Amino acid sequence: MSKRLCQFIMITIIFFSIPICKADCSNEEIADLKKEVNKVKVEYEHIDDFETDDGEKDYNRFNVNIINIPNNYYIMFDDGLNYKLVPTDGKITQILSNGKWTIKIYSDKCDNVIDTITFRLPKFNIYSLDPLCKNIDGEKFPLCGKYYEYEVSYDSFKERVEHYRKTYNIDNNSDNKQVQKSSFFDTILDYIKSNVIYIVGGLVCVLFILIIVLVIRKKKNRGVLS
Repeated sequence: MSKRLCQFIMITIIFFSIPICKADCSNEEIADLKKEVNKVKVEYEHIDDFETDDGEKDYNRFNVNIINIPNNYYIMFDDGLNYKLVPTDGKITQILSNGKWTIKIYSDKCDNVIDTITFRLPKFNIYSLDPLCKNIDGEKFPLCGKYYEYEVSYDSFKERVEHYRKTYNIDNNSDNKQVQKSSFFDTILDYIKSNVIYIVGGLVCVLFILIIVLVIRKKKNRGVLS
């Protein structure tokens, strides 16, 4: 093989090894491309039974779906890995842990970031699985809710939840809704609400009788004067 032929082959290999760079889009082009991705959104669902490779439960994993991605677009997570994700039927699915995530949307037409979406996956509240939270509405008492962002020691959790159960008379052995201890005034109000028809009817009768009595007395007084 001649020296020139070897040089030609080497140059050809080097040429095809150089990545082809896309040109940047103009501001006007980016604005048009941004309109095409304005319906891209993120949906997520908690995974209740996710297990790690070690067989341990991980309650902070979510199925994340990025949907409505148009053709000729792809995304990259802003996590330093620069891993390109191409959608299938307009959707990309990933399993992610809780925390803040940012995705960047790119077009095949240029290297510019077309749009950025930031979202947060909530932190699972392990205390919600504690027997102390039985029959407690997590929306009314967040320490027993499914998600809770703050760090709380177990001793503090136990003290607060036991106080809450005592305050609202929550029974472990029943599925009754929590009810606050009623004061005498609350009891009277509940009675009035339950019997409002009868109470109003009674008041109307009493008022009617009083009017009749007043009319009769007025007629008698006129008779005396005459």
